[in-house]
Parts: sequence; C-alpha cells; structure tokens
Amino acid sequence: MDGGNVTRVARIATVLAVVAGLVSVAQPAFALSATPDPTWGTNGKTYALAKWGNTIFVAGAFTKAVGPNGQHVAAAAIAAFDMTTGAYIPTFMASVTNTQTTAKAQVQALAVSADGSTLYIGGKFDTVDGQPRQNLAAVDTATGTQLSTTVTAAPNQTVQAIVAGPSLVYLGGNFTKVDGLSRQYLAAISATTGALSTTWVPTAAGGTDPCPSQFPSGINCGTTGTTGGSGNVHSLALSPDGTGLFVGGNFFYLNGTPRNSIGEISASTGAVMTWHVPWYTMPDESAGQKYTGPNVVWAILPTASRVFVGYGRTPNGFEAYTLSNTRVWASGSPNDKDCTASSPCATQQWSKGTPGNAESFALSPDGTRLFVGGHFGMGVLDYQPCGSGTWAHGLVSVNPTTGAYYCDWLPQMEPFGGTNAPGHGVNPPQYVGGWALQITNSALFVAGYFTSFCSGVCGSSSLVSQSGLARFTLSGTPPPPPPAPVISSFSPSSGPQGSSVMVTGTGFTGASAVSFGSVAAMSFHVDSDTQITAVVPGGFTHSPIKVTTGGGTAKSATNFSLIPPSIGSFSPKSGPEGTQVVITGLGFTGATHVWFGGVDATFNVDSDTQVTATVPIGAATGPISIATLNAGTIASATDFTVTPPPPPAPTITSFSPSSGPVGTAVVITGTGFTGATAVSFGSVAATSFTVDNDGQITAIVPSGFAHSPIKVTTPGGTAKSATNFVVTT
Repeated sequence: MDGGNVTRVARIATVLAVVAGLVSVAQPAFALSATPDPTWGTNGKTYALAKWGNTIFVAGAFTKAVGPNGQHVAAAAIAAFDMTTGAYIPTFMASVTNTQTTAKAQVQALAVSADGSTLYIGGKFDTVDGQPRQNLAAVDTATGTQLSTTVTAAPNQTVQAIVAGPSLVYLGGNFTKVDGLSRQYLAAISATTGALSTTWVPTAAGGTDPCPSQFPSGINCGTTGTTGGSGNVHSLALSPDGTGLFVGGNFFYLNGTPRNSIGEISASTGAVMTWHVPWYTMPDESAGQKYTGPNVVWAILPTASRVFVGYGRTPNGFEAYTLSNTRVWASGSPNDKDCTASSPCATQQWSKGTPGNAESFALSPDGTRLFVGGHFGMGVLDYQPCGSGTWAHGLVSVNPTTGAYYCDWLPQMEPFGGTNAPGHGVNPPQYVGGWALQITNSALFVAGYFTSFCSGVCGSSSLVSQSGLARFTLSGTPPPPPPAPVISSFSPSSGPQGSSVMVTGTGFTGASAVSFGSVAAMSFHVDSDTQITAVVPGGFTHSPIKVTTGGGTAKSATNFSLIPPSIGSFSPKSGPEGTQVVITGLGFTGATHVWFGGVDATFNVDSDTQVTATVPIGAATGPISIATLNAGTIASATDFTVTPPPPPAPTITSFSPSSGPVGTAVVITGTGFTGATAVSFGSVAATSFTVDNDGQITAIVPSGFAHSPIKVTTPGGTAKSATNFVVTT
C-alpha cells in the first residue's frame, strides 16, 4: 500500500472544544485548489481509499456512484475511478453486500498487494461478487472479480485495517476469532496462499485492573469492553524499513506489554518491539475521569524520521513522534517515568488538539505539507485553527516539521454542526468528516461522509456539491531539488555514547537523518543550513558521519571514534552487603545489569556517566561489572572488597540484683554481648566480667561509685541500662 495512504473509519462525536488561534506560517510550494474538482462521488459514506497505477479504489457503505452531471450507477459499497480524469471505471465490477441480514454492507479497509494484482477488502459483510465471504475478501484489481481461491479466512467481526506486506497481509479490527481460531484483534494471512498465519499471533487488550504499571497506584482502569477499552485495532502501518508494524486502536496492551493506544510489533514474528510513546502524551479518554480507559488511535503515518499519530475519543488531536527511542526520564519530571535508560521512549515533536477525532493523513509529494482529515469542526463545536474569522470543517494541513497550521487552504465539508460558524447545522448528522486521504503526484483524494464543500464563508453561494469522494488538484510547482549536502568538518572527533557532536557544512536544511556509519544518531537538531548537532549512538567503533537531506547524503572525510563504555572509579572501595556504591565512567545509558563479583545487583542509571548500585546479598570480593547497551560487559580495573557485616549493637534489658555491696556478682541480661570488651558501672570499670553467652554477662561490682547505670561495650557499640545499680554498705 502507498505510504501516504492511511485509511480509517470514524466512530465518536466530540465533546471537547479546542481553538488553536495560531499564526499563519509561510506556505509550501505545493498547494491545492480551494474547492474540489467536479468529478464522480458516491451516494453514501466512504471509509477507505487505495490506489494502483492510474486507478483509485473507493469503498464504504454506498449503493451508487454519482457523476458530476447527475449520472447514477449501481455500486455496491466499492467502486473504481480514473485518477487523472475522475471518471467511473465500469469494467471494475466488484460487489460487496449483506444477504443474511438487513444491515447495509460496509467496507472499511482496502489494500493492494505488492504486485498490484489483488485488492484486499475488509469490513462488515457476508457476500462478495455473489459468493459467501465473511468480512474479508480479495478481488482482481482490474476487473473486481472475486479471487475465490486466494482469501478464504473468515474473521468473526469487522476488519477495520489492512496492510499488504511482501509475505504477509496484516489485519486489524473488532474480531476475536478467524476461522474459529483465537485472534485477539490482530491477524495475518499469507500473501501467496491467503491462508491464515499460524505463527504470527500478536494480541491487543483493552485493560482491566490492575492498571498498566505506568499508572499511579489506586487508579481503576475499569473492565474490558467498557471504560477499560475494547482492545479493538483501528489502524495499521508498516515501518519505513518494513521490519515493524505500527498498531493503533483502543487498547492498553500489546502481547501483554503496556502500550497506550499505539505500539510497534515485529512484521515477521508479531513480537512487541521497543518503540513506544511516553504514556502521558496519549491522553486518556476523559479529562473528567482520569485514567478510565485508553484513547483510540485512528491513523498512523510513519516516515523516514517521524511517526504521525491521529487519535480521538476525548480528548482528540494529532501528534508527531521520533521514529527512534531517545526520550529518557529526567529527574523532576512527573510525566515520563516510563521512559527509562534501559527502555527509552519516542520523543514527541509536537502536538495539536482538535474538537473531534483526527482520522486520516496524507503527505504532499514534496514532503512540505501534512494533510489531516477527521471529525473535527463537524460536530457541535467550532474549530478555528488559524484564529478568529477562520473555520475548519473536516480538513486541515500543517507543517510536518513544526506542526504549524497552514492557513491558505481550509475547504469546509458540509453538513456540519457548530454554534457560531457561518452555515452551521442545528442537528449535525453523526459520523460526518474526512475518513480517508490518498495523495498522488497531482491530487489529493478525500473520502468520508459529506455532501458538499464551501470555500470562504459557508452558507453563501460558494457551495460546491460533491458527495462521499472529492478530488483537490495540486496547484503550483514543486520547489527545485535542494542542493546536495556537504560535510566540511565535525567536532569533537571522538566521544562516548550520548555526547554531542557539532557537524558543519552546507545544505543541511530539511535533513531527515544523521548516522554514524550505519547507526542512526540517537537524536539530532538542524541548527541552521550549515550546522547540525547530533547525539552519538552506540553500536559502532570508527565510522564517518552521514547527513541525509532531500538533496542526497553527505559523508565526512574522516571517521568519528566512539569512546567505548568504561568504569573509571567507584566509591566506597569496600563495604558489606547493602552498601550503596556510586560508579563513575562512560557509556552507562541503557545498562541492563550490574554485578559485584558475579552476583546481580539492583541499580539505577543516574546518567551516562554514573550508576548507583547496591551490594547484593551473597556478593564476593571482585571487580564490578556492567552490561552495557551496545558494547557488551565492562569491568572495573580494581576489586570491590566485600566486608563482613558489622556486629549488632548491644542492648541491656535488665540486671540483678539492683543493689549490693562492692564485690557483688551482678547478672546482666540483654542482646549482642558476644565479643564484649568492657563493662562499667557509670564511669568505673567492673572489677571483672564474664560473657556467659550472647544474652548474658556476669560482672563484679567495683568500688568508687554510689549509684550509676551499667554499661556494656562491644564492637557494635555501647549499651546503657535504663536504671542505676545502687551500692550498699
């Protein structure tokens, strides 16, 4: 499937108003026509788009394709159109229906196979081209003819997302079984045979008590299927390198691992991958009922350096994250403690709140404009992203780097609700908005539930009829290719993981990647067209620095040398079990183990240069070792000496008799008397004493005092009786 095509279906009306009031920014070279082209549409809701060659496939819950001159052609939930002319393609004759119920068939997901021969169809239906097919089917992209021997897997509930990979076709939705086998909201079929995969079996789960570990103690997450989340998967997208599959929906867990509405799993095995967002950046479902359930991620668009995420249940919005995990909890920050040195999070680049779900994305061909579609501005709340006097209904566009709104293009879908926007409806219909976007080299296709568009002030003669499907022509010309980047120098020439390197040169504007050899920088910032500051990763020794932009990739003439992790010193040098030891050195970020003489210790990575560890029970004298993230295990040059634990402090509980003449034998009882070195009556040493056992001493009363407490001194300290011994005559 095309990287710009993220197709999702809407679900919920909005209850939170957001008025951005942002300042307009400089516009990109690619813009769009203010109103849609007069072309074919549909007579009902459209939920999904896909393209192949010069054909755009459209699917939803409609029964007819509607032409610009009033033509009506029967089309059962799916149709194909010429991308250039917009004309209906009558030779594509697929038909998706329900014959066993009265409910209207719905197609909610489309995907084209890697070779372009097969169109996968997902949704809620029971018949395709007159043949029984339960919620999943495959048809020929040229004719729409059912490929009866290709896909026979039958999910028991709605398929809401499909991604076609080279070897597997991935499914997400409301289903819990496929072909009678348990599949919790995720499944895959073979791209060659269509058979259900028996080895790719990840799961999503909504959430029941106890809550995920990132939540404060005592919080109630509700029960599965209610406020705790359904577990449903609504969006899927392959990572740029094809190794991972991003999953979005209404869940708190993937494979039992806490993931807040979005996560990444292996495209080959289904195992949970390390990419995850800070828990707090994906708002919970209700600001008034904190942590009562997960939000819903409707749209995911990964690029070479970022992941764009659209969500909404309440609150709603869209955000951008780094493709790499670079965020680590900073002391004093209450929000991102789930981002640890051993499990860092993706870093949020920007976030936009919207009064309604953000449900679809498309990126312009030149990468300068991110289009966003959804339910925002379509319900009862107004949306003014560019300040007073401007209105948005279902479509906006932003700068993908900064998130700043572009205010030159605000086509407005009708019908919409609102309270102040010109032309607003009193009782807006449910599920109106832009559910799917598809970009081509010359146009943006918009699918959803709408009947017309207006540009400027709605409610006037600017209304343009266009139902279910719209095409906006890209106007202007793309900018000239950017200049090839050049690296002239960098400083310093070596450093440990986590240190910063200043790269100088030319043509750095718009850089999408910085790497040290083949290893991506932990993070980087384009300071100017001539300077980039990059954070050194691990996993290499001596490699050139590379900077990638739209103009190409530059490579430094010399290598940057990674200073490997090392232990420089530790303090104290010795101590018993339980002693806290501060270890200093380099390259500690991401450390997974600390050992004292081979025994695993508890520890905390304070920074890349410091670890605090506790000497474990059973530790023996020997070097301190640390398992690093990328450089294996390192050890201290000197031993830490494990000393015996200190003896316990003595206590005196009683003595008898309580009085007597000089020379009386007094029996003292208590604890910790072993090894006693002195017994005194006040400041006068006993004439003699015998340690009978750890709990008893017999001492002879000396002369030279009248009444004083008895004291017992051991290597563990000195104990003093609560009462005095009195000398009698």
